[in-house]
Amino acid sequence: VAKCGSDADRSVETNLHRRSIDFTADVIAQVAFGEDWGSDGEGSVNKTHTLMVELVDEVIRNALFPLRHLFDIRTHLRVRNLVRDLDRDMKEVVQRRMETASTAVERKSRRDILSLSISQQGNEGTLDAAEIDDITSQMKTFYFAGHDTTSTLISWTIWLVAQHPDVFKKIRDEVSSKLGD
Repeated sequence: VAKCGSDADRSVETNLHRRSIDFTADVIAQVAFGEDWGSDGEGSVNKTHTLMVELVDEVIRNALFPLRHLFDIRTHLRVRNLVRDLDRDMKEVVQRRMETASTAVERKSRRDILSLSISQQGNEGTLDAAEIDDITSQMKTFYFAGHDTTSTLISWTIWLVAQHPDVFKKIRDEVSSKLGD
């Protein structure tokens, strides 16, 4: 949202799809991982977020050109390296959570999905490699399932509302009446 405001202040065209991707990533990072990945404009963007966006882009390109990954060895190697790096980074996210919440009470007091998954393991603050792999897989699935669909929905909604000024006015009036100016 801050990036859109900055673009407007500078009279620069905003890529709303890119902004909705960043916004969705921020929300999922907070809800699922309890972390701020910084894609809202301040500071550096989290490496895990960057890897996930790059992997989604490669998957989309491969879906558009199905034989691409079979005949272009660079694409195949790039996807494989992105998956490896993402697995490593996601495991680091789990390890960070384990380290920052040193007691079972601290882990159970957090309400993000990662903390809830870790607390359900019930191993007194330790996880073996298989449990970390399981939680990592769950977190990646949650991210990818929610990210692309939500960001695309936001983009299409904005585009459709922009096509219908009467609907935009009704939305604006309702938001103003509920939240004020």
